[in-house]
Amino acid sequence: MKRFPTLTHPQKAVAPNSAFVVDDTTDSRVGSKIDKPSFVYDHVAGQKGSKLGFKHLMLGWFDGTSFVPLDFSIHAEKPLRGKHRKAQYQKVCRPGSPGATRRKECSADKISQAITMMKQAVKHGVKARYVLADS
Repeated sequence: MKRFPTLTHPQKAVAPNSAFVVDDTTDSRVGSKIDKPSFVYDHVAGQKGSKLGFKHLMLGWFDGTSFVPLDFSIHAEKPLRGKHRKAQYQKVCRPGSPGATRRKECSADKISQAITMMKQAVKHGVKARYVLADS
C-alpha cells in the first residue's frame, strides 16, 4: 500500500477532524457461477430485505473535506442450505493464494475485519482521531 504523505502530518500529529469511516453495503448477485453467495439482509429493502449476494465492508479516511477509500472486504452472512448449497458453484483454490485469502476473509465477522483494516491503515501511516460507523 502506498503511503499517503498528504493525509498525515510530517510531525506525526493527527489531524483534529480526521476519521476512519467504516460502512457496509449490500451487493445482490444472481447466477450459477458465483462462489460463496449467501442470503444477506438489506435494511433499506424493508420486510423483503433478504437477498442473495454479499456484504461489502469499506474502510475510508475522511478529513472533513475529502474521502479516501483505503480498504475493503467481502462478507457472507447466512450460508445457503439444502439443494441450494449442493448446486452452489465452488472453485478449488490453492492455500495461500489471494483467492483463498479472500475466501477466509469472507467468513470472518465484520467487526473484527474492520479492526484489522484499521490496524493495517495505521501501520501504513494513515491515522485518525475518530471512527465513524453505522449501527
